[in-house]
Amino acid sequence: MAEATKHEDSDTRTSELFNVTDIYLVFRSCDGILFRINSGFLENAESFPTPKDFPTGLDEVVDLPEQASTLELMFQFMHPRRQPPLENVVFDTLAQLAEAVEKYQVFSALQVCNLTMANTLPNHALEVLEYAVKHNYPGLSDRAGPAVTLEIISNAAPKVSPKVIQAWMRFFNKWIECMHAVRESRPSYCNQYAGKDPQCVWSQGSSSILNLLARTIGKQSDISVTDLISPANIDGPWCCRNGIIEWQSKARAILSGMPRFSTFCSALIESVSYPECVESKLQQSGHVPWYVLRRY
Repeated sequence: MAEATKHEDSDTRTSELFNVTDIYLVFRSCDGILFRINSGFLENAESFPTPKDFPTGLDEVVDLPEQASTLELMFQFMHPRRQPPLENVVFDTLAQLAEAVEKYQVFSALQVCNLTMANTLPNHALEVLEYAVKHNYPGLSDRAGPAVTLEIISNAAPKVSPKVIQAWMRFFNKWIECMHAVRESRPSYCNQYAGKDPQCVWSQGSSSILNLLARTIGKQSDISVTDLISPANIDGPWCCRNGIIEWQSKARAILSGMPRFSTFCSALIESVSYPECVESKLQQSGHVPWYVLRRY
């Protein structure tokens, strides 16, 4: 909640971009920078303080919890000027800006922040997922969720919101089920000779592909894993290559039926505390849990 005080410190610096001299309100960032903002432009943010919130006068200094770098970007979106480019903004500042424009409902900045956050993927996947789930952007959570690895969420789990932890665990468990179905869809033999061709290497070759798939568990959770089920990964005659093509087709059909990440976010309880059982399930063995390895 913004608080107002009646004075400005003599050594306080003022933003060069926002230092108007007509009717204005004065905001102070958490790192002590003043912003004198034309009061008429504050109406462009639904949840931002306006002059009517300060009936005693416009000489108050309103303290805001955001840093100056965040406020300077956000105020540019609230003024009738060219919007600032965000593609080269460091991620921490971008994430703080995205959070601030959601908080104050700066409508002119909501979509551009959403798109710019999406463009950082697959980097910062967990932070983007937190943002998407918190502010109800299902399309973005569908992209960010599968990009979160077991290692990332294991290391950050105590700091992650319970809702995101629950959704990711449900998603991950379903992914394990789908990968088990991919394993079971492997043809027993590659051709009508039931593997009796003396040159047939189906058993050995397909088993090596299973090992490649197992190594992706917790690291890669999208349909691109089926690229590993490729004739290039088996050194055998035509019958084995045809068997691989058949298996890949089945695998893609299975993983195409994987629910989108956003479906796992529904009906989750925000107040649930971080459970110890989750931490035990995330015990790492090369960042692949034992119960996953056992299935393979």
